[in-house]
Amino acid sequence: MSPRENKKKVLMEIVKSPSTTNKRIAEKLNLSSAGVGKIRKKMESDGTIDKYFVRLDADKMGLESLSFVHLKIKSKGWELKGNNRIEEKLIKYPNVVGAYRIMGREITHILFCIYKSQKELEDFLHSLQADLSEFLSIKQTYIFTPNRILKDSYNDLYNQLIDET
Repeated sequence: MSPRENKKKVLMEIVKSPSTTNKRIAEKLNLSSAGVGKIRKKMESDGTIDKYFVRLDADKMGLESLSFVHLKIKSKGWELKGNNRIEEKLIKYPNVVGAYRIMGREITHILFCIYKSQKELEDFLHSLQADLSEFLSIKQTYIFTPNRILKDSYNDLYNQLIDET
């Protein structure tokens, strides 16, 4: 294998299992452990690999209610400055695990939230409306449970991108 092919194969193994050891990757790909270590270190230093993540099973952790909340920030919300910025307020809620700003007329932000129960989620939405209604409006909420997720992985996309490079 060429050095470029080695890099691709090592990266694919890391995508499959980020905590996999260099030794295990080396054995699987018939490379030296030191060679895999060099490839990994180079990808970390050049930014190809940014972070390693722990993926917890939401269902096993007792988190039963997942939701996407579509928000529209009102003009008064955009006027907030510094630590009072509306986006800063939104990301401080611990159960908001993802917050995305999007370009749209009716929706400006999407929050991804995880809660232990439907009631906790409802309480969050009520408090959001009570605390921030002059700055934002909730446009839509999609609620689902972890056991209904059919696919929750970027691995196929990452592998396709790695193959194309």
